[in-house]
Amino acid sequence: MVQVAVPWALIERLSTRYLWSDGDANTSNTSDTWKKFVWHDRRGPSLPKELTPIEEKDVLRGQILSGKHVKPERMESFQEIKDRHALKVPIDGEEKRAMQGGFQTRRAREVFEKHCRGKIWIYHLGALTAGTR
Repeated sequence: MVQVAVPWALIERLSTRYLWSDGDANTSNTSDTWKKFVWHDRRGPSLPKELTPIEEKDVLRGQILSGKHVKPERMESFQEIKDRHALKVPIDGEEKRAMQGGFQTRRAREVFEKHCRGKIWIYHLGALTAGTR
């Protein structure tokens, strides 16, 4: 597992696109946008032109598609992906959707490298879980 300390001021300076598995009433994002993105992303190698606006933002933040019972590479259509397929993790006794983010543009990666140098830690999961048994 990798932990990165990203200054919030850095994130606020970059343009961000959010993708939610259940859509977002405040934006043009629908659940279909998330489904199409994760379906094409897992199938690779590139996104279709209709999803190009997603790639224009510096940062992409969204929910993670669970790989447990969902295999987009075996699906005929993005429509087979459901909101319930978003990965959920227990937080404070509640099941919450897991989030991830990525720096997409050259500008975002350069800013990340400059401001996060020396703020990255790598953990070996076996070492973390060994003490909890």
